[in-house]
Amino acid sequence: MRKHAANIVTSLNLAAGCVGIILASDGLIGLAYLMVLFAALFDFADGFVARALGTTSEFGKILDSLADFLSFGILPSMMLYKVMQQLITYSSPIWGIEHGSLWAILLAGSSFFIAIFSALRLAKFHVDTRQTSSFRGLATPANALLIASTLNFAFYSPEVPALLYDIRFYLLLIVISSFLMISEIPMFSLKIKSYSLKDNIDRYIFLFVSIIILSFAGKNAVPLIIAFYIVLNITLAGIAAVKGKK
Repeated sequence: MRKHAANIVTSLNLAAGCVGIILASDGLIGLAYLMVLFAALFDFADGFVARALGTTSEFGKILDSLADFLSFGILPSMMLYKVMQQLITYSSPIWGIEHGSLWAILLAGSSFFIAIFSALRLAKFHVDTRQTSSFRGLATPANALLIASTLNFAFYSPEVPALLYDIRFYLLLIVISSFLMISEIPMFSLKIKSYSLKDNIDRYIFLFVSIIILSFAGKNAVPLIIAFYIVLNITLAGIAAVKGKK
């Protein structure tokens, strides 16, 4: 039991992803988002359990990648696909594309670029020895949370910007998130090995600002927090690049 404890937690990640896909296919975006949150929780917990029990293994790493592909690649793609289908059906024709046409199907199907680039991101992470304590590119859980929380906000918040009802916004989101996942932008992880201010200044800034965002935005804070995480990392990478040239 001790040997397989972390793998059991990873399997719960898989289970959450499977349930989420079923819910998303039925258009239950809010419940599917909840499954993304559960999957993210289990994804964080399995690594913690493996390190605590000293049971890390190659099998566990591969299982974790497969679970992440399902929960953070296919699930958000399915959520986005259902939303884009609805936008195409009930909105005015975009670029002359009519509902039910081949182009409409392909337009909604572009949401699965998230799954494709998630797979590329996970394969890259699996072989990249630089990504032991930090990331190169946006991690799939963060990307999935960004997409799923944005869709949840668009569906269930009383005051939604008109931008979130425009399919072109989601097409842009697909392009940006796909690029970020396979980019070389260094991004810090939230795994804190020490509590030193010098070694964790970026993490402390992120946590401090996240608490402020959470206090103002409440349940709608997640997309703002993930967006801030991305902007912060890009800013830090830019500062590091400028310093490196001097």
